[in-house]
Amino acid sequence: QAAVTMPFVVPRAPDLPEATWGAYGLTTLTVLPLVARRLAPVAVLLATLAGGALYTLTLDGPGQPLPY
Repeated sequence: QAAVTMPFVVPRAPDLPEATWGAYGLTTLTVLPLVARRLAPVAVLLATLAGGALYTLTLDGPGQPLPY
């Protein structure tokens, strides 16, 4: 999943700032819920939602422009 998501973090328009380490880390950590979701699905869901909210509130920059 991270390999699918990473292209949305790495290639950025020239006028946008470089991707942050937080963006790289969050993208890489998207694989971890796949390992743990059978053991504790509700805890993994809540942790994933909390991580996404934390990223949105602190590190999220302008979105990638869509080609259409």
